[in-house]
This record gives sequence, C-alpha cells and structure tokens, in this order.
Amino acid sequence: PKDHLEFEIVRETIRRKLE
Repeated sequence: PKDHLEFEIVRETIRRKLE
C-alpha cells in the first residue's frame, strides 16, 4: 500500500517535470 502511493507520487512528479 505505501509503496503504491510512493510510486504514484514519483510518477506524478516525473510527469510534471516532463511537462
């Protein structure tokens, strides 16, 4: 559960950086 949340945050951060 915690891993899943962290993974989602990381992916969102990367997407924002790519944008």
